[in-house]
This record gives sequence, structure tokens and C-alpha cells, in this order.
Amino acid sequence: MRRTLLVAAAVLALGGCAKPAQSAAKAVAGPGHGSRIPDEFLAACGHPGTEVTVRKVPVTVKHDDCDLTATKITYGLAGADVPKPGTSVSAAVETFVATTEPTTITIAVDKVTLDVTVTS
Repeated sequence: MRRTLLVAAAVLALGGCAKPAQSAAKAVAGPGHGSRIPDEFLAACGHPGTEVTVRKVPVTVKHDDCDLTATKITYGLAGADVPKPGTSVSAAVETFVATTEPTTITIAVDKVTLDVTVTS
């Protein structure tokens, strides 16, 4: 009985000292608060597999500010995964009807800085 109380007290003491985890989106302030990262990228920073829809191109996201490794980026109707450093990837979508949505995207990752640039 006494051992159970000691373990429970230790767990409660440690739990009170722990800081709550902060998501990447909350860790980086939005525009007007010193952030250089466009809002649509915030949730993807450091979260591989996340999908981002870009609102405006061209845009460059510095790796030091936001790690977009293994992120899928879409712009209009086109999308692609962030490639390996030093490479780029392009995608184009053909439509059978006229559209005002962008249909091309190019994503490049700088070999040295790892910065990600999205163009159309």
C-alpha cells in the first residue's frame, strides 16, 4: 500500500512539472508577429506527410524556419511531393474544360540551404 502511494505521489509530482507540448503551428507566430512563414505552411513545419495548399506563388520557405521534408504541396489543380535536396519536381494537369485554377507546379529544394521554392 505504501509503495503504491509513493509511486502515485511521484507521478503526480512529475506530471505537474511537465510543460505541455506545443504544435509546430503554435510554435511559430503568424503574420504580423515576426513570422516569415506563410500561414498555409505552419501546420506542415516538421510534420512529414502533411498536405499544404499554396495560395500564392512564387514562394520560398527557408528550411531554418520550417522543415517541409516529405510534405505534399498543391497549387490549384496540380500537386507534388517535396523532392530530395538539390532536385526539383514539376507536375502539370490537363483539363478537358476551361479552368481558372492553376494547372502547373514546380517545387525545388536547394542542395545547400534546403530551402523549398514553389513556382508555377
